[in-house]
Amino acid sequence: MNSPRNSLSFFLPVLVLMYWAASLLVPTGLMYLRLLQRANHTGGADHSYGDLYLNIPREQYLSFVFEHVTETKAQSITAVNMPGILVELLVSLPTTFPDSWHPKQFELFNWRSIAFPFYCLPFWWLIGRGLDGVLGWRRLWLVTILSGALLQIACLVGTLGIFFGTTAADRSEDNFWIFAGLVFWTFLFGLLPAAWVRQRLFPAAVQIKPQKLASERSSPV
Repeated sequence: MNSPRNSLSFFLPVLVLMYWAASLLVPTGLMYLRLLQRANHTGGADHSYGDLYLNIPREQYLSFVFEHVTETKAQSITAVNMPGILVELLVSLPTTFPDSWHPKQFELFNWRSIAFPFYCLPFWWLIGRGLDGVLGWRRLWLVTILSGALLQIACLVGTLGIFFGTTAADRSEDNFWIFAGLVFWTFLFGLLPAAWVRQRLFPAAVQIKPQKLASERSSPV
């Protein structure tokens, strides 16, 4: 088995968290600093939305900035981490089901901007395994391949349901991010069946050291 340092199942989740930090945390921090620079003698800061001017109290800086940034980022972050909804469901089952659990101080989509990149890490790890298999860096076990195939089927069913069950206008407006996320993950989960095809057609091309084959057989990941 390859070392974690040479495996995309290790690097891919790290890259996803770096993308999340760059797209959400960095803009939030920069805007917070701008508000601090604009603070007046009362401690508030002026902010404008076109012709609308607001004065934000100092104690509301962080909540205001976070809501402002996630207003434009929440849908894209949720779409890129769409399978996180399965983990959200597991969290919600013993607590607030059929509603999705989230802290009371956050709106649902604001919370998803924070939680989904972490909820989705197991699925990014699985995609990393699939990429390792497609590239011939490791031999995948059947349970891993079947997991990817079942998840791909679920995403494909969801994609077809939206495509045939909604109009083009619906897909191009508020629901486009859902459709795009399902298409994106249908492709990603397809890497696991693709890895199986590679293993079946080109077994000799899989780069696995003979002395480590026995240990890999005893660790079905």
